[in-house]
Amino acid sequence: MIKSRQAIASFALSDKIKSGLIWASAACDQAAGFEGLARQGAVAVAEHLLSMVLNETVLVRQASGDADWDEAVRLMDKARVMIRSGVPAEASFHLTRALSVVTRIGRQAGEALRRQGLL
Repeated sequence: MIKSRQAIASFALSDKIKSGLIWASAACDQAAGFEGLARQGAVAVAEHLLSMVLNETVLVRQASGDADWDEAVRLMDKARVMIRSGVPAEASFHLTRALSVVTRIGRQAGEALRRQGLL
């Protein structure tokens, strides 16, 4: 059973992280369409955006103590490797999988809070 503290942290931040993942995925797709200096700049923006989302994810992992967040972190790390390798379009696959993981975590946390009468 999920503890209240764990569920509150996971539920509260899951939507923020999902939004960030959608933005990061869109940035990767945009970066893939550019050439030359514009591509370099777009790739840098995508990488920085993903880094911010990844930092938030690590923070919620620490705040909640929920090991389920480790899978999302792993997938975001894979996406970051793709971005740094110059293939930002390939990062979208991993970001989409991370989005699914975060959605599941948020749903489970919401269900736990409802069972506990906190939501």
